[in-house]
Amino acid sequence: MSSAYRAGFLRKHLDIERVSESNFRASCLEGGANRLFGGQIVALGVRAAAASAATDRHLHSVHAYFLRAGEIGKPVTYMVTTLKDGRSFSTLRVDAIQEDRLICTLVSSLHVDEVSTEHQARMPDLPPASALERHLEIPPGTNPLLRECFDMRVATHLPGGDDDDPQPRQDIWLRALDRLGAGAGVHEGALCWVTDLTLPRTADLPHLEEPGQRYAASLDHSLWFHRPFRADEWLLFCQRSPSYADARGMSVGHVYRADGRLVASVTQENLIRRSAPFGPQLQRSVAAAAVGQSS
Repeated sequence: MSSAYRAGFLRKHLDIERVSESNFRASCLEGGANRLFGGQIVALGVRAAAASAATDRHLHSVHAYFLRAGEIGKPVTYMVTTLKDGRSFSTLRVDAIQEDRLICTLVSSLHVDEVSTEHQARMPDLPPASALERHLEIPPGTNPLLRECFDMRVATHLPGGDDDDPQPRQDIWLRALDRLGAGAGVHEGALCWVTDLTLPRTADLPHLEEPGQRYAASLDHSLWFHRPFRADEWLLFCQRSPSYADARGMSVGHVYRADGRLVASVTQENLIRRSAPFGPQLQRSVAAAAVGQSS
């Protein structure tokens, strides 16, 4: 895998081919441990949902469950089912299928534009992206191409939090290096992609020095889109982890535009297991469970 970013890489891998009115197809990249990258699977599912809905409504939420690990080198079919098509909302289910195996299912909701009063959480007072250096940390065993297509700059990195906020936290400025255009669901898809890269680590920050080999897999991934944004312009991704128990880490995040507007909220639960102090046989079963995303 090349360590030099190739222009157009992200835009290319957010494209999805329509093969019929309700079926789409795409190839997915390896994430790590010989399994497909979940963030891209969700991103393409979001694109399929957006392309299947009426043009007068926009994505406002997506809830995805990862059911099985996808196989490298085999295309994924996205089957779209309309669950509801009302006057204000449309709800669509997208099943990601690989050779008759359901690997991920997601439900997307789309909403027509409405005018209302507003409020939002305040964006934290942190250094702007221009004051920070690009930070490209590639976790061992993962595909570097998934991160190289984003400019990511760490503003805060606190494994143990502090007295006022004891949760592990990360605050990261990010933007896609490609200009993504205006395709249906392309910016929402890009946000699904990039948030899946850092949320699992947020839950594990206090435990990185613990002994044993670490096995991790995303169990689910949900996003709510509050206001318009572009993923190729600076966004601040503020992440916290309120809980890690029973080998499941929960991470939550809020995404702000550079002007302080809250544009999205994100949650993800991850399976995070370590082999120590177990023996070789149980280590193998733990590894197999992580790859298969079963509990």
